[in-house]
Amino acid sequence: MRNVALSFKSQVEADEVWQHMSTLLEVNTESEDCDSAEGTLERAEFGNLARVGERIRAAAVSELRRGRVAQELLRDEAKYVKELVALFEEGKRKGLIEEVTNITDIYKAMIALSDQEVVKVLFCDAFYLSTFGIFERNPNTVSYTHLRAHETGRNLVCRLLLEKKKKKKK
Repeated sequence: MRNVALSFKSQVEADEVWQHMSTLLEVNTESEDCDSAEGTLERAEFGNLARVGERIRAAAVSELRRGRVAQELLRDEAKYVKELVALFEEGKRKGLIEEVTNITDIYKAMIALSDQEVVKVLFCDAFYLSTFGIFERNPNTVSYTHLRAHETGRNLVCRLLLEKKKKKKK
C-alpha cells in the first residue's frame, strides 16, 4: 500500500474526496473512535469466525485499524490467538470444515496485516507448530476414505477395473 498526500482548496472538497475513498474502501469513517482500542474484534467462537476474518481483512486498509486489531490480537499474552488455536483443534476434532476454513482465513488475514509483532507471535515458540498446522491444513481436501464411502456402482466398477489393470501390469 502506498502513502499518498493530497492538497485541497477547501475543507468541503477534502471531505467529499474522503467520503468517496472511504466508500470505495468500505471503511466507515464516521464510527472510527481514535481513543478506543476496545471491541475491534468479536469474541473468537464458532458461529462468528467469518465476521472476525472480515474485520481483520477490513483493518488492513487503515493504519489506525491495523494497529487496533494488532493490539487486540496481542492483548493479554496473545489470548485471542490462543483462543483461535483452541477453536481450530476443536473444529478439526468435530469435523467443522467451515469453521476450520474460517480460522485458516483469519490467519491469512493476520499475516496480511503486515504487523511485525503479530507475525512474531504467530511464529514464536508457543505458536509456530499451530500456525504451520493451520496453514498446512486444507479443509477442502476430501479424504480417500470419504470418497470411497460415496462411490456409486458405476464408479466402483471403474475403480475396480483400474486396480485390476494395475495388478496385471505388475
